[in-house]
Amino acid sequence: MGDIRGIDLNLLIVLDALLDERSVTRAAARLGYTQPTISGMLARLRDLFADPLFVRTQRGILPTPRAEALALPLKQFLAEGRRLVTPDVFDPATAELTFAISTNDYMQHAVLVPFIEVLRREAAKIRLAIKPLIIAGLVDALARGDADLAVTIPEFAMSNLPSRLLYRERYVAAVRPEHPLAKSRTISLETFCSYDHVVVSPTGGSFEGPTDEALARIEGDAPCATPFRAFCSSRSCCRSTI
Repeated sequence: MGDIRGIDLNLLIVLDALLDERSVTRAAARLGYTQPTISGMLARLRDLFADPLFVRTQRGILPTPRAEALALPLKQFLAEGRRLVTPDVFDPATAELTFAISTNDYMQHAVLVPFIEVLRREAAKIRLAIKPLIIAGLVDALARGDADLAVTIPEFAMSNLPSRLLYRERYVAAVRPEHPLAKSRTISLETFCSYDHVVVSPTGGSFEGPTDEALARIEGDAPCATPFRAFCSSRSCCRSTI
C-alpha cells in the first residue's frame, strides 16, 4: 500500500463514516449510498489495509485494533484534504493584511481617504502602504509584489492588466484671482491655448501629458502651440494658466 496513486479516496470517506456510525446502514444513509454499495466498499477497504477492519456484533460493527489506530490520522487527513480544495473565505472584519497601493497625491485624496474611512469601520486590521505612482514598469512592479494595486488614469494603465473604471472626471483650469480669465464663465480652446501654462508631468522630463492628449482630440491637431512658461516634475498631473 506504499503507492497511493491507485487509492480511491472515496473509500477513506466511507471508512471514516463506518468508524463514526459503527453501522453499515447508518453510514450508507449518511453518505447517500445504498447498503450493498457500502458493503462492497468495505470489502475493498479490507483488501487495501489487509485487515478485517470491523467485526459484526448484535449491536452493529466494532472496529478492529487496526481500524481504531486509523481513526484519528484518517480524520486529520480528510480535514486537510477538505481545506485543500475549499476556497478561502475572506472575512474583512478579521483579516490582518497589508496592501501596497501605488497612486498619486490627487488619487490619495479623492479615492483613498474615503476608502480608508470605510476600511477603519469594516476591516480595522487591514493596513494600506501608499507608494508613489508607478508608470514605467508597472507590470513588473505588480509581478514582483512591490505593489498590490495601482490607482491611476487609463493612459498609464497597461491593457494586459485587469482593471476597473472607478469614476469619470472632467478637466478644469485653475488661474490666479487677478487673471484676465478669472471672471470668464466659458473659455474657448483658442483662448485657453493663447495663454502660457505650467504643466506638472508625472514622468518628469516631458512637456506633454494627458491634458495635451485630451486637447489634441478636441482640436484635431496639435494641442497648445504656446510654449510652457514653467515645467515641474511631480507624481501628479495638472495644468494651470499663469
